Amino acid sequence: MLIEEISKTCMTTAFLVWCHIACLRPMRASKNIYLNSTLRPKLESGEILGGTGIGNFLKFSAGLLMGLSLRATKTDGGYMVSGTLPQVSNLSDNYYFCAISEFEGK
Repeated sequence: MLIEEISKTCMTTAFLVWCHIACLRPMRASKNIYLNSTLRPKLESGEILGGTGIGNFLKFSAGLLMGLSLRATKTDGGYMVSGTLPQVSNLSDNYYFCAISEFEGK
């Protein structure tokens, strides 16, 4: 409903709001303490902005791509993600975005 109302005035703004919400949705379902206690409240309040990099995953899930573009490898400090996402919307310096990668575990 919110995006529909915004789009009556500006489709670009509506798309950016959709991207921000698309970043928030997986976080709301996550059990990750850091995401829920630190990032999610800032995204929900609009203090920080988010975007979405899930197009690659959606195309892969639909059978339109042979694999995911990102690979995550566990490191001492967390994970190192490598690869490219040609379609990431609403991304700039100090923004956050959600994406899905393959995991190369040890």
